[in-house]
Amino acid sequence: MVGVPDDRWGETVCVVVVPSADAVPTLAAVQDGVRQRLARHKVPRRPVLVAELPVLASGKADKKRLRTELTD
Repeated sequence: MVGVPDDRWGETVCVVVVPSADAVPTLAAVQDGVRQRLARHKVPRRPVLVAELPVLASGKADKKRLRTELTD
């Protein structure tokens, strides 16, 4: 999950999903899965499917770059 700009709230949470090679999820399926696991007020309003996450040299997800890519 990463914070992205939002006109109404200033910032909102975006859930970023990298599906496994054999999975073909839909955005609706992602939202349903998240709704089953989180309280209603914590469910991200914006799901995004990506082929891969940008990573830093350390192997961690590059949230800054991801946030930039999602706002462009």
